[in-house]
Amino acid sequence: MDAVFAYIDLLGFSEYTRNDLPGAARLLDTHRETLANRLEDARTYATTRIVPAGIALDNLVTSFDHFLPFSDSIFIASKAPDLFVRQLATFLIQEFRFTGHAYAFPDDLLRPEEVKIHVAGTGLKEIENWFPGLWRGGLAYGQIESVPTNGISDGKPISLPLLVGPPILTAVRLEKSSGQGPRLFCEAGFKDRLTDVEIRRYFVPVPGKACDEFLWPIFLFGEGGRPKSEIGSVLPFGASGQLVAIEAPRSIGAPLLSIHPSGRS
Repeated sequence: MDAVFAYIDLLGFSEYTRNDLPGAARLLDTHRETLANRLEDARTYATTRIVPAGIALDNLVTSFDHFLPFSDSIFIASKAPDLFVRQLATFLIQEFRFTGHAYAFPDDLLRPEEVKIHVAGTGLKEIENWFPGLWRGGLAYGQIESVPTNGISDGKPISLPLLVGPPILTAVRLEKSSGQGPRLFCEAGFKDRLTDVEIRRYFVPVPGKACDEFLWPIFLFGEGGRPKSEIGSVLPFGASGQLVAIEAPRSIGAPLLSIHPSGRS
C-alpha cells in the first residue's frame, strides 16, 4: 500500500533503563494508555453514533492502519496523510502529558521526575521516577507491505505483522541523523503529499539538512487556550526551546505560537 510511515523513538530510554528499570518500564505505559484511551473514545463515538470532527477527530487514532511498538520504538503507518499528521501530533502531546504534570508542579525542583506515591492502606509514601514521554521521529511516504510472520511469547506461538518498504529506511535514517530533541523530521517534499494547505505551513526546512521538520506542538493549543501556560505544560522542566511565530489551523483557533523544542537526544 502507498502510505505515510512514522518511526518514533523514546528519548533517554537507554539511560533510564540502566538507572531505574522499573521506571523505564513504567514509561512504556505512556503509549499503551494513550492508545487504549483513544480506541475507547472511538468506540464511544460509534456507540452513540456521534461523528467526531475538528479537535475531537484529531484526538483519535482512526487514521492509524498499523501501530507496532517494540521496546522504546514504534512503527506507525497510515493511508490518510492529512488526518494522520494531525492525529500523530496530538498523540505525541498526550504521551508527554501522561507524566508531564510532574514537571509543571515538581515536588523537588532539582529532581522533577521524582513523584511521591501514597501506598494504599499504609499511610506511607514511596518515590517513583516518572520520566518524560518525549519522542523523536522520522516521517516518509511510499510503498509499504505488511508481511505476516510468527513469533513466540511465554513459550506459545503468536502471529505478528512486519512492515517493510523504502519509507521505513528513510524514516529511521531521518530520526537518527537530522537533529536532537523531541522533533519530527520528514523527507523534503513530504508536505506535498498533503492536500490540507494549512497543515503544510507547519512543515519547515531544517537548516543545514536536506529535510523538513513538522512542528507538531502547534496542536497543543485548543481554542481559547493560553499559549504561555500550555507551552510550559509540554516543555520538560529545565529544557530550552525556540518559540516559532506561526498561525494555528483555523479549526484550532486564533494565531498562536508553536514551539521548536530542543532537549535530550
